[in-house]
Amino acid sequence: MLLAAVPALLLHGNALSIWAFLKVIEGIALFAYVHARGPALLTSSVPLVGFLAGLTVQAIAAFVQFARQRDLGFSFLDESPIAGNLPGVAKFSVHGADVVRAYGFTPHPNILAALLVAGLMAVAFLYLVRGVRLRFGYRIERQREEIVRGLLVFVFATGLVVTFSRSGWAAAAAGLFFVLAVVTRHARLREQFGWEALRFAILLVAILSLLWWIFSPFLAARASIFPQEEAIALRSFYNREAVAMLVRDPFSGVGPGRFVEALAERNPNLPTWSFQPAHNVFLLVGAEYGIAAAAALLLVSIFLAGRVWRRIFSSQDPKTRLANACLFSFLISLAVLALGDHFLWTTQQGRFLFALALGFAAAGFPQETRIIPVS
Repeated sequence: MLLAAVPALLLHGNALSIWAFLKVIEGIALFAYVHARGPALLTSSVPLVGFLAGLTVQAIAAFVQFARQRDLGFSFLDESPIAGNLPGVAKFSVHGADVVRAYGFTPHPNILAALLVAGLMAVAFLYLVRGVRLRFGYRIERQREEIVRGLLVFVFATGLVVTFSRSGWAAAAAGLFFVLAVVTRHARLREQFGWEALRFAILLVAILSLLWWIFSPFLAARASIFPQEEAIALRSFYNREAVAMLVRDPFSGVGPGRFVEALAERNPNLPTWSFQPAHNVFLLVGAEYGIAAAAALLLVSIFLAGRVWRRIFSSQDPKTRLANACLFSFLISLAVLALGDHFLWTTQQGRFLFALALGFAAAGFPQETRIIPVS
């Protein structure tokens, strides 16, 4: 907080810098609350059920938005106006026609994608944790669990697809691959959860194959990446500008929240729509707050991720080991997003997600994780 306060309040004491600093305090306060209360929050299924229910609504809304190629008219829920003819709406081209990306009830498809990645990691835990003391044989309760979890994976994966967020796809792939790899490579985890990991992997392949069959023209167009593509070129430009600002003002930065303003001052001839934050959280923090703040954020993130990693191997409770493996995998997903976008630092939803993840990483899971399975 001190590293953020110095440039915010002493070196750049304008209203924008003070407001940006207050948002940092807000994130730190949420981190501190989760750090202190995290274990207690995990003794009930209510927060998790509420989170998954909310994401289900978001994913369904996203699919309907994609099908209609416009918003649902729910402005009272703060839904963004979406239509192919509106300026600034996220879209891409397929055979010369514009395709609008789904927003759900978030300000941008990439933010919705990040939330759905979090949902997929939560469902991965709920699916795999059933392997503890598994007994073969058909039971109605187990079949119901299978259907609910499978439907959640399908709904969240469909919502993620129609965001057409390449960073979201990469984050989901990295996180899910890692948790399955850890479970299959770690002897104690494999003994407890290996069978469920295999079943979950088969389920993922089946769902992704179905989604590819349904959305293949759109997925193929969106997955094609060219260095000269505008989105790629702009990301590279923003990050180069962030490095230039960091070199020019390594200790004070250009001021909290002032990257876009500084970018406009350095490039006055660019169109106004092109002025955006650097699409890398650590470069953005360095450009705005200085190298010390960026280094502190990076080191704290690495330290907390390391604590979660060590808990995977030190915990005696199999469910706690699995919970830490899923949390570490989600931190990998967040790292992918942080290195390729800015919303984890610049938007309310992104900051909350970032602070929550780091807070749970700091708090750890209770030695006997008592999350009640969703069924």
